[in-house]
Amino acid sequence: SVIGHGVWESMAFVLLSFYMLLKNRLWPSAISFVIAIFIRYIAAIYFPFLLLFLIVINKKRVMLPYTLRFSLSLAMALLILVLYFGSDFLEQSIFFQIYRFAYFAPAQVYQYWSIGFFTAFLSIVTAYVAYNKKDRRLLLFSLYPMLADLFVFFAFRNVFYHYFIISVPLLAIAVARVFFVSKNRIIYMFISVIILLAIFNNYNTIDFYLNPERSKRFYTIADFIHNNTSEDDTIFG
Repeated sequence: SVIGHGVWESMAFVLLSFYMLLKNRLWPSAISFVIAIFIRYIAAIYFPFLLLFLIVINKKRVMLPYTLRFSLSLAMALLILVLYFGSDFLEQSIFFQIYRFAYFAPAQVYQYWSIGFFTAFLSIVTAYVAYNKKDRRLLLFSLYPMLADLFVFFAFRNVFYHYFIISVPLLAIAVARVFFVSKNRIIYMFISVIILLAIFNNYNTIDFYLNPERSKRFYTIADFIHNNTSEDDTIFG
């Protein structure tokens, strides 16, 4: 995406955190995830996935030291930001997001149906294969994206395409895994059809994200801020 919205960068650090956790490098993993959160707060809903993954791979003993490292890294990062920007950081950034955008009432149903319904089908079919194969890792990668997407759907009054980006790599891993563990051609055909339908149904989003005319609106906002703020002003949210 030309616009980006910061989710791509946040997703990269979430995946880096997961990779570091696989390598048993707890501090780099924890710090990477904290960076992901402060790029986009929505990344926080994927932290339980890491803890669940530790349970699935029988590393429960790592959960406590990893959580402590994550909590310490998060507290230090928050302290540094507050000391540097002042209390406005909390009020205009974190609290702004919580009180203005997050409230537990579902968004319009058509929004999720038009944006992410295909991921629900992929989650269901991959979870079905995981259940039959008794593959706990595959089941986690199958169901967590759907649970995360449902949380987004119920927690935010407006749902945008980029809110679902971080779930995509997890679901992609689940789909790829199915092609290795399942020999059912019907499953292959179903997944292929859903992916093709997803591309066709969401083709119009290419215009929203890549059309230079739409991107100009963001430059207009940037120019407005530049012309109406001074060097001493601090803006969040």
